[in-house]
Amino acid sequence: MKNSKIELLCNQLRFVEFAQALDKQMQSPLYAEMGFIERIEELLTTQLDANTTRAIIRLTRQAKLRWPNARIEETLAMHSELNVQYIKAIVTCDWVSCHENIIITGCTGVGKTHFACGLANAALQRKLPVLFIRYPDLLLKLVTADREQEFGKLIKRLGRYKVLVIDDWGLAPPLEIERHLLFELIESKEQVASFIITSQYDVTEWYAAFQDQALAEAVIDRLASCAHHFKLRGESARKIRGANKGGSYGAV
Repeated sequence: MKNSKIELLCNQLRFVEFAQALDKQMQSPLYAEMGFIERIEELLTTQLDANTTRAIIRLTRQAKLRWPNARIEETLAMHSELNVQYIKAIVTCDWVSCHENIIITGCTGVGKTHFACGLANAALQRKLPVLFIRYPDLLLKLVTADREQEFGKLIKRLGRYKVLVIDDWGLAPPLEIERHLLFELIESKEQVASFIITSQYDVTEWYAAFQDQALAEAVIDRLASCAHHFKLRGESARKIRGANKGGSYGAV
């Protein structure tokens, strides 16, 4: 670029792709007949696309998804019981704007986590901050933060995410302190953010696992009353993959 002042300004604004695209325009005769506004629009679009790509890469890295490359199309191909049009509506992520939740239930290995990660990726593509965490790890984080008197800080950090994916909900009955801390977390995100929850157990079974009827109702009502529910059926995806590789599977 011959104009060092423009180059300096682009560097200060971090408009790297804008400068590169401007160089291309200046060197190509194809742009000679293009209007000024059209050229500026193309330059700004190039920069915006680059910024968006970087943001999605950063958010995806921060999300720590179990399956970072999961796509909804893969889940639809494996589960004919899912309503395609309904899923397409879900992928728009309007449910996040409305602070609704998604609950995915089904047997072990049926593809719940993969489905959840596919939905999380759809949110990431819209630059929505997401965090994936397993239920046992979440409980451990909550208890540790409470013990170290940093529970408020943890809640604040988790508050940055528009979608919190909790995998394997109800894997083990929570202890009394875990139940109360979990309630505090869920209440803090009510009407502020959304949850994607996977579980081997139907929502009706969550009450017994909580071992505290009043607290169970408070937690589950906040999660399930404004949720989209999906129950996955079929054979274990792990078992199918093992069979395709000629392997054998024991109990999972």
